[in-house]
Amino acid sequence: ESLILKRHSYENYDDDDDDEHETNIISTEIKLFRTIINLSNIKHLTIDGQFYLTSLLLLDLLKELPNVSSLKIDEEQLTKIFDTIELRKYLNKNIKKLEIFSHTCCDERIFLNKINILFSQVFPNIEQFTCDYMKQVDDLLVILKDCSKLSIIKCKAISKSVNSWIQINASKLDVYLDFKEVDDETDDDEYDYDYDDDEDESDYDDEDDDEYDYDYDDDEDESDYDDEDDYDYDYDDDEDESDYDDEDDYDYDEEQKRRSLLNGDFI
Repeated sequence: ESLILKRHSYENYDDDDDDEHETNIISTEIKLFRTIINLSNIKHLTIDGQFYLTSLLLLDLLKELPNVSSLKIDEEQLTKIFDTIELRKYLNKNIKKLEIFSHTCCDERIFLNKINILFSQVFPNIEQFTCDYMKQVDDLLVILKDCSKLSIIKCKAISKSVNSWIQINASKLDVYLDFKEVDDETDDDEYDYDYDDDEDESDYDDEDDDEYDYDYDDDEDESDYDDEDDYDYDYDDDEDESDYDDEDDYDYDEEQKRRSLLNGDFI
């Protein structure tokens, strides 16, 4: 049997209500479960993101559900798992099937920010993992590394990069990877696509560098021609003018000497 904890639209929890008041309400509801259903028959627990729940309440709830081994949880609730060590130990020991779902954008996935802790310390003993979307190859590798008992991974969609990795490595894995579609329009895929494009563009840029080299050679050739012509032309002019000036100076000095000799200045 399954138990779903969900906040209905007609339930109004005022923002002004303090946490202690809401905690008391939920705690009372949890105790009422005993009178309504046989809690020992519950094996699957689903927790909606809007359902008010603290880490202590979740721990109390799980203790009332001794045979729950399957947990479906909105990732908004995952932040509470890290608050209590006892809760983490309980989940570590008892949860064999984990499903994380989300209503947020794929790029804002909360559980991915703490994925190493989540699977190495909280859910290392899961045998089946399900999520809406597998974004990065690194995320998949973390799950495969930390969850040694894992046999099935299910995803509604995966990115192109993850799909490519699976196609290459699936035969080497002991885990069955099940996905419904490869999402070509997600930001992640666009990123991977851009990454490949960037790599290709870098190659093209290298070719552009060749074009730059070509332009550089052209500039170099033109500069050589320009500099050579201008420099040689100016240099020749200067040299010629200096030669003329030197000759004029020389003639003038000789004339002065002749005049000095005639005047007897050197006798």
